[in-house]
Amino acid sequence: MTFRERFRRVCRHKKVDHIPYGFSFADPRGSTFAAWRKQGLSKEQQKKWYEFIGENEWIGIGNTDFGPISPFKEKVIEERGNIRIWVDGWGVKRMDAINQPTAGFQTRRYLEFPVRRLEDFKKIKERFNPYTVERFSPTEEENKQKGGKQYWKNRINLCNYSDRLVTLQIPGLFWTARDFSGFEGLCTMIHEQPKLVHEMMEYWTWFIIEMLKEPLTYFR
Repeated sequence: MTFRERFRRVCRHKKVDHIPYGFSFADPRGSTFAAWRKQGLSKEQQKKWYEFIGENEWIGIGNTDFGPISPFKEKVIEERGNIRIWVDGWGVKRMDAINQPTAGFQTRRYLEFPVRRLEDFKKIKERFNPYTVERFSPTEEENKQKGGKQYWKNRINLCNYSDRLVTLQIPGLFWTARDFSGFEGLCTMIHEQPKLVHEMMEYWTWFIIEMLKEPLTYFR
């Protein structure tokens, strides 16, 4: 039974040989592997990690960029000791450790987010145009020049005839509104500025539909 068959049967409440599973975002963190090595994981098992755990492999439709284009200009505001205060590509002012104390983790504190009121959101929407060609980077033209395989049009047959599960991870409504305004800021907005919250989530729904409308007409 292939991963694709197994997953489809689970979604239809049918019996399978075993439950499909896999990592959702990335490999285990470096510090996690370090802890497992102390608990008995061998070098060979770590080297052949996915084979060792029997993970079901999936396949993606290609590179997708759901972030701001163009991103905010990153700017360092202050550095003292091991602390850096800076503005990242999403326009978020944050405090990070310059040298991270734990491998695979990022010590950080968010100080200020770009969306606090409706006027802020109107400005940031300009960076979220679903039709920007760079959202599928490398673009079709770049792929012609480089012969790359991460542009979605080059992966249609690869995905449609694969025995692996075809996946596409999409940033959700609360997740993205939180990226705009912060967790505490968003929770406060739900009570104090519900129209702004609706505006952000309605726009993000439209953005995702428009961005993926063409690719998803080709993939099974």
